[in-house]
Amino acid sequence: MNDVDLLEKTLEEYKKARKLKQLNENLSIHLLGSIQYLLEYGKKYNMPIPKKEDLLRMIETGYDLVKELDVIKPSTENKQGEDQSSNEQNHKK
Repeated sequence: MNDVDLLEKTLEEYKKARKLKQLNENLSIHLLGSIQYLLEYGKKYNMPIPKKEDLLRMIETGYDLVKELDVIKPSTENKQGEDQSSNEQNHKK
């Protein structure tokens, strides 16, 4: 294997690693949001949530890490789209 082949192989592996990193970041953000929603839902409807303290700690740690890694980017477009789809579903009921 010559240097060019090695460089191309390394670049290909780097691109795969970046894609996996992006997927992991997106999954982390969605998981944290889902946990937060679950906790708020439980509070709103006075439902006990098992291991609530662990979930709260996970949210704090997760958001601190995500913020430190500068993963969360402001995205008003996604929030508007989510709000519109939620409103559309509510109107259908």
